[in-house]
Amino acid sequence: MRRRTRDFGVRIALGASPRQILSSLRGLLYGVGPTEGRMYLAVFGLLAAASLAACYLPARQATRIDSLQALRQE
Repeated sequence: MRRRTRDFGVRIALGASPRQILSSLRGLLYGVGPTEGRMYLAVFGLLAAASLAACYLPARQATRIDSLQALRQE
């Protein structure tokens, strides 16, 4: 992926248009167009749900601990 990033950077520096960059990206995406809004929304929703679960579950467990007992054990 680093080679691709460098390749895109060089193309932009040499004056490539956004349309030309998108045509290079189409080769990297398998079965998904670079401008498909539904796919981006699905990925965003999945990442948002994973982030929420990663924050919510430990916080929920932390609220079940009695704070006085936790301080006494320290």
